[in-house]
Amino acid sequence: MSYRLKKGRRLTRSLATVVNRQLSGAIRQVPIAGPGNPEAIHRVRMHLKKSRAALRLVRSTLGERFEAQNAALRDVGRLLSAIRDNEVLLATFDRLTRSLPEAERSGLAAVRGPLAERRTAAIQVGTAARIQWLLALIRVRSALRPWPAVGGAAVVDGWIDGFKRARKSWREMTQNPHPDRVHEWRKRVKSHWYHARLLRNFTPDASRHRRRQLRDLSVLLGDYHDLALLCEHLAARPEAFGTPAQVAIVERMSAVEQTELLETAIALGRELFGGKPAVFRLELKTHQ
Repeated sequence: MSYRLKKGRRLTRSLATVVNRQLSGAIRQVPIAGPGNPEAIHRVRMHLKKSRAALRLVRSTLGERFEAQNAALRDVGRLLSAIRDNEVLLATFDRLTRSLPEAERSGLAAVRGPLAERRTAAIQVGTAARIQWLLALIRVRSALRPWPAVGGAAVVDGWIDGFKRARKSWREMTQNPHPDRVHEWRKRVKSHWYHARLLRNFTPDASRHRRRQLRDLSVLLGDYHDLALLCEHLAARPEAFGTPAQVAIVERMSAVEQTELLETAIALGRELFGGKPAVFRLELKTHQ
């Protein structure tokens, strides 16, 4: 499923097609999400994020409709986030400890066990929950019809706004690298990356390198966030995850990796967001 606006087609029609495909993709995945197919939950979340990014690109055109539909999609995403968070805790723990000798990994079994139990419980998605998600997604898709006319100026403004938000979050984070600020920067980077993907047909070939950098930065910040989430859960109930010494080992390993990830991300962020946003007006070529 191509996530890009097409040249030679009216922007309104092209954008409506992209959003409709993403929402329809999410709707198709909801009924099969559950213990037998936990990956479907991940795909639903990706469809929602892409839909929200596309709507954000033309929020000036959608007006109040953007606020309402973005909030509806955000609420569905939050319902899925609790499932995703418990699922990713185990994967993050395994990734963090995979380089340890077998004996040391076995010594952390008391930490891993409760994480595995959380994952199993999280993917037990009931029918009522899936119906709730489906109804919300169908309402959003219906509420977006008919689409208002989207002009090139609105798309340019959305592109510049996305860059500015990501750059502002980067600056705030470098002044105070608290995990919450890193998480906020991560969200803005991902939205800007999605915009870059949507507009790849309207930007110079040189922008391909920027899209790869945004993808790499998104991955770095995602890994950082997952480690922060793991530490947060361990700190909330340390008695549930083995002995204090076992929890401390995981926390120390996480802190080391988070430091390395953040240093790399900040350096990449400086390259991506150190310039003035006005230069992107020259790169983007749209039609009415």
